[in-house]
Amino acid sequence: MTQKALSGNRAASSDKEYFLGLLADHIARNDWEKVKETCKTFAEAVDYSAEIPFIHALTAFAEEDFVGAISFAEDAFKVDSNVRQFADFLAVLYVLVGELTKSLYYAKLATALPSVECIQNLISEDMPRLSEEFLQVKEQPLLRRAIAALGQRRWLEAEHWFRQEIEFDAGNLEAYKGLANCLSVQGRYRDGIEALRAARHIAPEDPEIASLLGTALMVVGEFAESRACHRWAVAADEDDAGIHAQALMDLLADPAVNPKDHITAFRHWGERFGVDMERAAAKPLDVSKERFIIGYYVGPLGRRKHGPAISKILAAHNQDRFLCVGFGYGQLTDEPNIPFQKSFDSWHNVQTMDPITLGSMIAAERVDIMVDLCGFVTPALLTAFGQRMAPIQITGLGSPFGTGLAGMDALLTDQFLDPEGGDSSLYKENTVFLESGSLILGLPAVDDKSSASGGAPENGSEERQLTFAADAPLGELTPNTVAAWSRILHAMPDAKLILANHDFHTETNAARLVELFGDFGVAHRVDVIKEPDPVAFFRFGDICLLPLHTLRPDIVVDALAAGLPVICPAGTGRHTRQAGSVLCHLGLGGDMVASTDDGYVELALGWARDERRRREFGGGVGERLQSAPFFDPAVRASELEKAFESLWRQTCEMAAS
Repeated sequence: MTQKALSGNRAASSDKEYFLGLLADHIARNDWEKVKETCKTFAEAVDYSAEIPFIHALTAFAEEDFVGAISFAEDAFKVDSNVRQFADFLAVLYVLVGELTKSLYYAKLATALPSVECIQNLISEDMPRLSEEFLQVKEQPLLRRAIAALGQRRWLEAEHWFRQEIEFDAGNLEAYKGLANCLSVQGRYRDGIEALRAARHIAPEDPEIASLLGTALMVVGEFAESRACHRWAVAADEDDAGIHAQALMDLLADPAVNPKDHITAFRHWGERFGVDMERAAAKPLDVSKERFIIGYYVGPLGRRKHGPAISKILAAHNQDRFLCVGFGYGQLTDEPNIPFQKSFDSWHNVQTMDPITLGSMIAAERVDIMVDLCGFVTPALLTAFGQRMAPIQITGLGSPFGTGLAGMDALLTDQFLDPEGGDSSLYKENTVFLESGSLILGLPAVDDKSSASGGAPENGSEERQLTFAADAPLGELTPNTVAAWSRILHAMPDAKLILANHDFHTETNAARLVELFGDFGVAHRVDVIKEPDPVAFFRFGDICLLPLHTLRPDIVVDALAAGLPVICPAGTGRHTRQAGSVLCHLGLGGDMVASTDDGYVELALGWARDERRRREFGGGVGERLQSAPFFDPAVRASELEKAFESLWRQTCEMAAS
């Protein structure tokens, strides 16, 4: 039957039945693309009827667009309110989105309406039944779906359900926060910013939303706006340690802030928010103690990139000398915590605890030395270290300038982070230096290609363009960094620069990139590579360039694992010296770490002009990484043990004097 034969003011009822029969067959086979095509032809061939929006509603439901399905189903019911199936479907849809009152309304209507056979044929046997859904109904079901997907790292699914919840309930702030978090995890900070700005219109006084917005703005380099949002947030909630801590941590990304100001700010945070409670912890008086109880606060580290590397070091402790107790998020059998199963003699789930309860638990365990491995990752529980929970309390990871807490005794560091002559007296804690470095990073799992000499051609292969590679979000692409990279490109006119994609394909970010590099006449020599695996990305390049202000030392390991030399600034503050610390403790500081901008450019050009050097480095760096003490759990554990023994002895001597 042709469409021409069906033309006219009104199609015959037999024509409608024909289309509805076709649609029923497609629906039974779950062929929703065919349903869409047939429905479009159906709508063009007949006058508008209630079946058309109903089919759109079924299609939207199949695509899990519950809000769209409700809108279409309401349209169908408005056109013809005398069909039981329309009311039944609306009752099911409303219970799925948590609107029980409306669901019951349509369910009651349905009992008084006649059933229409041709409409019933359109409904798949898989369609949920109202009675079944009522038994499973929970508050805010769309939000629950989103949170469940987020917890399982299904980012796109979580985004879908958060957006569904917002469409259904535009005032649900938890949905906006969840959506922003989901987008940020995907690196889509611009989209996250828009979601948070929408939330601020709804709740302009909410400090958490202002804080989240400040973080997202800092990542994309909007430093002034970020600071303003954080000032708003801390003023709106003067007693929230987490909001104040986030403002401090985000400020680290701003290259205009003096490092001494950071030290002062972190110290003030500890003095203000640390739990101040006298606790009768045992004093370390027994110098000849045979076995120590070491407590480790690991919090959510099992979910973080370098959690497994930390777990291997803890598992390498001398078990005859040290008994280890873990304090973390969730059960030790939970998937994120599985790497820690060989690290601890006992484990406590402290995820829902307050600082006072945590302190009581640690004291009850008779912990001798309590080590904080999270720092400002979990500021609310970090405040517990303001009290005396154990005779000796130590921090390191996650505390870029110490904690300022009265009960924190020591800060783990190294000679590069805190070089000789630096003013460590500004820290509340005493500095304890570790020979192999104080950072803990893991080696990425890579295949044999990672040992190749970056993008340099093999002997006899076609010569290719020299390529510099950088993995830096927009906030790290400051004018000073772009100026240094442009100097390098101008000195190597045949070279190019590739950037790892950090949401750079969005219109706003792409325009900003063109502006930044266009200021120095090199925008046409910069490409963006969309490769999610960082080691695989660096294989496209020959030399890795780090930004002049970077807080991400893990980039060093990714580039080295791909066989690339890394050009690194020394950094002007403890927080920006982490990348240099890694290189120095791998024995590469002299070849790759520069103390000035001019030195940085010269290092890059030296590597760029020596292809043989790059190839030899790429061929041997894999073995260097595998044998480095920095990555050796036994070496790192031994250094920690020496630090513990030394601290214990010093504290005993002080107590005896």
